[in-house]
Amino acid sequence: MSDRIIAIIPVKNFHYSKLRLAHILSDSERQKFAYLMLQDVLFTLKQIPSIIKIVITTPSDNILRFKDQKIKILVDSAPSINIALDNAINYCKRFNASYFLILPSDIPLINKQDIENMLETKKKTNAQIIIVPSNRNDGTNSLLFDADLKIKTFYGNDSFRKHISEFKNKFKVKIFNSFRIGLDIDYKDDLDALYKFTNCNKSLALSYLISLNFNFT
Repeated sequence: MSDRIIAIIPVKNFHYSKLRLAHILSDSERQKFAYLMLQDVLFTLKQIPSIIKIVITTPSDNILRFKDQKIKILVDSAPSINIALDNAINYCKRFNASYFLILPSDIPLINKQDIENMLETKKKTNAQIIIVPSNRNDGTNSLLFDADLKIKTFYGNDSFRKHISEFKNKFKVKIFNSFRIGLDIDYKDDLDALYKFTNCNKSLALSYLISLNFNFT
């Protein structure tokens, strides 16, 4: 049977997105930047035939604009991202998927090859869970796991260490390092790292920052 993957993306209300950048981007710029990063992620996921559905879990009705034949929006006012993800995973179990893929909405450099490399690594190693750490090795920027597993997520502070601690004695786990997936945008130096890919990436979010004449270093 060919792979059947459901991607799950937790998304904040854009009004509260990227608050750590509020000192260098106006409210409207920050919200549009967050919107365009999500667009970048969705563009990549839609290029992958084995991804049969993209589920966005969000507390915001404003995200409904992204809904289409492949994208399902779950408006969920759960008190934490981990409860929202648990609800989304339970929803997705009805679709007979092979794997679930959890991704953040703020990794604008992600491309099709990154996802394909993760899948290839999973198959070659027979790992039940692939974990992609953030480039700072504190956060978890992707979880790819067998759809029949019962897992608990620990997104938030130091989630990478918490996920490894939770999974390592229960499942076969493989760490997969990827600069592009690992670059989530929270701080000014993340924007500078993003800018280095100006000539080799068609990121809508990056193009927007350039159009603002943003002061990269």
